[in-house]
Amino acid sequence: MHDVGEKSGASLSAEAMVRFAAHLRAMPADQMESPHALSERFGIPIEVVREALAFAGSMPKRTESDTKPKAVSAILDSAAALLRGTSLWVRDHPVWSSVFVVLCARIVLTLGGGDLQDPGSSRVLWIPVAGLVGLLGLSFVNYLRAQVRYAIVTAFAGSATWVVTGASASLLTGKGPGATDLVLGALAGILLTVLVGGFTTVAALLGAYYQMVKVDRQDAALCRQQLLERVFDLQTRLGSDAPRDYKPSPLRTRVLALRGRWLWCAIGVGAALGLFSGLATLGDLAPERGSPAQMAGIVPIAVGVGLILLTFVSYPLLGFIAGTVARAALASTLVFVISSAAYCLPLGSQAWTAMIHEYQSQPGLSAGMFGLFLVLGVLGSVGARIEERNAHRIRLQMQDHAAILGEIIRLQQRLKKDFANVCILVVDCVGSTAMKQGADDLSVEYSFRSFQNLVAKVVTKNSGTIHHAAGDGAVAHFTSAESALLAAREIQTELSEFNRIENRLASPFRCRIGLHSGLVYGNVDDVVFTQVIDIAAHIEKSAPAGGIVATEAVVDQLPSEQFAQLADEIDGQKVFIALHPTL
Repeated sequence: MHDVGEKSGASLSAEAMVRFAAHLRAMPADQMESPHALSERFGIPIEVVREALAFAGSMPKRTESDTKPKAVSAILDSAAALLRGTSLWVRDHPVWSSVFVVLCARIVLTLGGGDLQDPGSSRVLWIPVAGLVGLLGLSFVNYLRAQVRYAIVTAFAGSATWVVTGASASLLTGKGPGATDLVLGALAGILLTVLVGGFTTVAALLGAYYQMVKVDRQDAALCRQQLLERVFDLQTRLGSDAPRDYKPSPLRTRVLALRGRWLWCAIGVGAALGLFSGLATLGDLAPERGSPAQMAGIVPIAVGVGLILLTFVSYPLLGFIAGTVARAALASTLVFVISSAAYCLPLGSQAWTAMIHEYQSQPGLSAGMFGLFLVLGVLGSVGARIEERNAHRIRLQMQDHAAILGEIIRLQQRLKKDFANVCILVVDCVGSTAMKQGADDLSVEYSFRSFQNLVAKVVTKNSGTIHHAAGDGAVAHFTSAESALLAAREIQTELSEFNRIENRLASPFRCRIGLHSGLVYGNVDDVVFTQVIDIAAHIEKSAPAGGIVATEAVVDQLPSEQFAQLADEIDGQKVFIALHPTL
């Protein structure tokens, strides 16, 4: 009897403490009452009440000061905002940004005191530093702008600024250039423009390629609903908006005309480069009679600059004509091989002979040149791909019907690309509303969460996936009807133990389960509205509490199982009830 009395007292105390906690949850202001009054009201020992309130009051609370931004965070946010604003200005004003960058490089050179006239001076080290500042700055400007035409313009503007500021500095110091210096300066300016233009073009292509990849990733991340919205938006535009005339540029028209003959273009460019190299050295480029020696020395420099310019333009242009990376690589290889074969021609020139000897004695240099030209050709093909994407985007903006129709077809193919034959399981708790009436909120939450955990555990155990879950039910999909039926039986079997151990409500959990099999297009986890799920949910309502029903599509896959057909069809489907709903 003494043990029984202790158990009854312990049970009474536990029930009182539960009622006490529930009361304070509903009326938190009552925590300010005296522990003695609360102890008498709920029949709990005063020591327990006092310690419980003290522990609850000692829990850390987030103060308002914790949510205030720190000084370092504020500074970083301001710096980030300034950087974003600067980047936008640079992107919108590439030419002025390029001039500013070159002026900064010239200031660096001036402050460092770099002097080309004194190569032994330590101050000459500032020349590559200034050049690096200029190249990096111009490359950054064109990476943000991401347009090749601006890369060429900014290269010209930057080179012109560099030459003009250098000439102005010479005039101010009293070192006026002569006629030869002017010619050499002009040639150096052209060579500098080509060099800088190569860097800025590569930077612009990288920027444009990054933007294209970013758009592709955003497109790939679109959910099914967003894809559907785009399809119907395009269909609306296709039927309502009048298209504007799209006229490709003359350059694009010529390039597209040559793209079908890219192989012949590669052969022709290779032969032309080889022929030009031979003619450039024919006769040793001897000075004409009566011409000054200094001016005569300018001729080979001018020819060399022209050859470099022609070579560095030919490879990316040919890659652009080829259109793809594979074609560009093959075309660049053909041009290099054909142009190199010109060195086998017996032209008899001493300069030509010396060039052949140097070419053959340095295979590493030849390999490096081939690698460089191959990269230039591939970059040209990347530019072609970017240009194609931009042209398609412009045609969409101009309501071009062919472009809109092509985009609709692409999106529709993407929506239909993924499909699977799945078996859908829909489980629903019978009488869940009545189970919750008058019950403690936390008990309701705990019990239904435990029920969802039970369903998820059984589904995962049988190689299924929870599609979505509500408080009183869930939808899962399986790759086979056998796994779905086994999971349904296991859920019904484990409910008795669940009600005995986990359920905190007065009413037991009883479930109805429906099974249907069919084809689902798209990723099953992303599909919300599909007829397969709808039919499974509709037939589930015809099952008795504790029962399992399935459509004919499921039953046909389970010839060894026993089912009985119900009288009524649902959604045009024959419905069968499992004769053995538990294990």
